[in-house]
Amino acid sequence: VTIDDVKIAKNYLTKIELQRLNLLVSQFLDYAELQALEQRPMKMSDWVEELDKQILLNKRKILVNNGNISHEEAIKKAEKENKK
Repeated sequence: VTIDDVKIAKNYLTKIELQRLNLLVSQFLDYAELQALEQRPMKMSDWVEELDKQILLNKRKILVNNGNISHEEAIKKAEKENKK
């Protein structure tokens, strides 16, 4: 990972992180497919609620906002961490 990659917000996941993400996504898509097969009407707010339930079921934290670090602050931190 180069500093230029960090500045443009490229995300690199480890093999384990990628496997976890894949399992969580597959789990949710299987659930969504089941809802479609059962012909259950779902609004966007229903999907948000169900996704939150899936996240909690897997003992993960729900992100409740976008955070408060500016792009400039993030670049400074990335450059500092890159020097370590």
